[in-house]
Amino acid sequence: MNQSILFTIILPFYDTSETIGETLDSIINQENFDLNTIQLILVNDGDNADLNKIIEKYKKKIKNFEFYKKENGNWGSVINFVKNKKIALGKYITILDSDDKLTKNALNEFAKVSKTNCDILTSNFYWWKAKKKRKIPIPIYWLFFKKYHLLYEISKKIHLLHTPFHQPLCKFYKKENFYSIPNCTEKISYQDIFVYNENLKIAKNFCHIKKCLGYYRTDRASSSSNIDWNTNKLFVWKNVLEYLDKNNCTCIAIFYFLIKNFIKEYKKCLLENSQCQKILIHKKFKCCYVWKIVNPIVKFVSFFWYRKIKQIVEFI
Repeated sequence: MNQSILFTIILPFYDTSETIGETLDSIINQENFDLNTIQLILVNDGDNADLNKIIEKYKKKIKNFEFYKKENGNWGSVINFVKNKKIALGKYITILDSDDKLTKNALNEFAKVSKTNCDILTSNFYWWKAKKKRKIPIPIYWLFFKKYHLLYEISKKIHLLHTPFHQPLCKFYKKENFYSIPNCTEKISYQDIFVYNENLKIAKNFCHIKKCLGYYRTDRASSSSNIDWNTNKLFVWKNVLEYLDKNNCTCIAIFYFLIKNFIKEYKKCLLENSQCQKILIHKKFKCCYVWKIVNPIVKFVSFFWYRKIKQIVEFI
C-alpha cells in the first residue's frame, strides 16, 4: 500500500465532535485529486464520543482509512503513537487538526510541489472565524524575497521558512524526517511548535506555496489557544518560549508576547506562585529566521517593549 500513498493525513481527535465532519468533508471534496493516494489516520485521544457513524461514512469514501483509539495524552501523544507504531506510510506526512479544514484544491497543489522531493512542503492559510464566516489570509511575507539570498542573515538556509505561525496546518514532512525527530512531550499542549522546529533542523530544502490552502479555526472555545490562562498553561508557555530561544528562534518567541493578557497573567503568576520563575531569553540574539532587514526592527521593538517585558523575562 505504501508505494501508492503520496500523503498520510494524521487526524487527532478529542472534544471535536461538532467539527470533525466538516474537517473530513474537506478531504473527500478535494478537486482534481485521487483519494486513493492518501492514507487517513484518525486517532481518538481518549474521548468517549461514539465515532462509529463517522468511521462507516468516510471509510466508504477513503480507501486507506484507519481508526485507532488510545488513552488521553494530548496532541503530542497522538504523534508519538503514530510514529512509534510506524503507522504512517505516505511519502509525505501532515497533521490536520479535527477542527481545521483544507481548501478544495489543497491536496492537488501539494501534489504538484511534491515532485520537487523537498523535505518540507508548506503553504499560507486562513485565520478562520467559523461562526462569523470570516477568514483572514496569513501569508509568509519574507519568502517573497527568496531570490535575494544575499540579503538574508543565513544564506539559503531552511530556517528562512520559520514564521510565528507554528500551527500544524498546511505543513507536509518527508516520511523519513518525520520518523527521525524525537518524541513529543506528552500531556502538555503546543507540541506542534516542537514538531515543526525539529523537522526544520534536519530539513535540507523546502517548498512553499504562496496560496492559502487551509482554514485554521480560531473560535473554538475549548481549544488550547482559547482556554483561560492558568498556572499550567503559563508553565507550558514558559517552556515553549525557552525552547524557541535555545533553537535560535528568539525573534519568533518575542512575537508570542503579543498574545492577549500573556504578560499580565504571567506577572500575576510570579507574584502569587513561588514555583513560577521568569522566562529566560538571550539578550544578544540575531533574527536568524527572517529577512536580514527585519533584524534591527525586531531588536528595536523588543527594546521598546523592554520595560514591559522585563517584568516577566530574565535576559541572560
